[in-house]
Amino acid sequence: MSQTFIEQVRNYIRAGYPALYLVTHEETRGLRDLQEVAKQTKLSIRIWSCTEGLGDPENGTTEDIRDPYALLQSLGGLSETLIVLRDLHLFPIETDPLLNRGVRETILAGKRRGNVICFLSPRQVLPPEWEKLIVIVPYALPDRQTLGVVLDGVIESAKESGVSAKALKLKAEERDAVIESAKGLTTDESESAFALSLAETGRLDPAVIAREKAVGIAKGGLLEFLPPAEGLESVGGLGNLKKWLERRRLAFSQKARAFGLPAPRGLLMVGCPGTGKSLVSKAVAKTWGLPTLRLDMGKMMGSLVGQSEEQLRRALAIAEATAPVLLVMDEIEKGLSGGASSGVSDGGTTARVLGTFLSWMQEKTAPVMILATANDVSRLPPELLRKGRFDEIFTLDLPNQEDRVEILKIHIAKRGRDPKKFPLTVLADLTDGFNGSELEEAVISGLYEAFYAGRDLSEKDLATAIKETVPLSVTMAEKVEAIREWGRARARPAAGPVRQTGGLRKVQLN
Repeated sequence: MSQTFIEQVRNYIRAGYPALYLVTHEETRGLRDLQEVAKQTKLSIRIWSCTEGLGDPENGTTEDIRDPYALLQSLGGLSETLIVLRDLHLFPIETDPLLNRGVRETILAGKRRGNVICFLSPRQVLPPEWEKLIVIVPYALPDRQTLGVVLDGVIESAKESGVSAKALKLKAEERDAVIESAKGLTTDESESAFALSLAETGRLDPAVIAREKAVGIAKGGLLEFLPPAEGLESVGGLGNLKKWLERRRLAFSQKARAFGLPAPRGLLMVGCPGTGKSLVSKAVAKTWGLPTLRLDMGKMMGSLVGQSEEQLRRALAIAEATAPVLLVMDEIEKGLSGGASSGVSDGGTTARVLGTFLSWMQEKTAPVMILATANDVSRLPPELLRKGRFDEIFTLDLPNQEDRVEILKIHIAKRGRDPKKFPLTVLADLTDGFNGSELEEAVISGLYEAFYAGRDLSEKDLATAIKETVPLSVTMAEKVEAIREWGRARARPAAGPVRQTGGLRKVQLN
């Protein structure tokens, strides 16, 4: 039972609030909690939908009133009642003057008779005319205690279905792992994931549950559950950044809390494309052993007024329910730039999304660490960059000579060759001005040359691939240099210094 929600709604009702709006996909759990609220506040309860009519769960009766206009007229005879309206947002409440005005009058008249209207919907649709009459009540995803109740229910059902008691008996640490793997799911989704794990493996397997969580989270379109990738050892260079991350590897542990350390708020990595920003984000998850969600800022902008902000709030709520978690936001400038001109260009949507995100960053208490990347940091609003939003801002510059050697070594070894057989220092001199992605692509191109020639990879193949590559630092020299200059002056370097690059050095191989 969602005690915090029940207490909050109970207090709203006792304070005389006439209308509430509950946004959730968990209709069954929401109705159960609202019935408990009605019981505690000594209100009768009526529940309406356009398919079932107006129901009285206390007496088990239903009035066949499916039309919303007829419903509003029928409510005049009720008093001291909590009236739950399901999915009223599907009707044209913003464009139909009769329905719009009818709801307002019902709310105001109901207040005089002690009624409370509660809108229950998976999506928030709130006409401006209702804004001052209705309070939005947050409804969090189920916590560990609620998920534990769901798990116990699945176990009891499985026993009745003939599943062996041995397979269902969980040690304390096994039970914690199962519940942890379901965090971020609704009660219905978690119940299905538990049942699927039993059906597939004959036991409660956290890996199966986590897989289903990845599928469930992806359904919303904004969030993606990232599977574990390679750790930071697979990232070449960036010594300063790696050291900073290593210092915070245990920052989400109970030992860190007892020591007085707050959970890390976030890290912003800026720099030229291809310098390893996204790679670092994925590698941190593996090294720290935390689940990772990626928020797609480009998909967030909806066409309806308020839709973008609501989608962002929903995504952030899932992240908080999954915590402790890493929240990856690649190319954050694409979703949050343009706030200053938003009132002219997009009706204020970007500005409202930015405000929602900044408020969450400032007020969040759940251990959600943001790993954000940006190529063109000049497009980011200054309020996002001020101290306190992120724990640190690192700039990822073009790799220096030493780091290029390390990156080449990693990519050659990853493809089954011994790096010691190649003159890495000479090859690194050839790649002055290359970013990490271009170094990887040079190794791959060299492999293609060798494969086509029917022999193994040689230093000549690599040198040829390098010489045929025109790096971004040459193609977009002015823009790349501007990005690098911003980072040198305003952010902490992720690696050792690298000289300004004016082009490729021509080093001959024997």
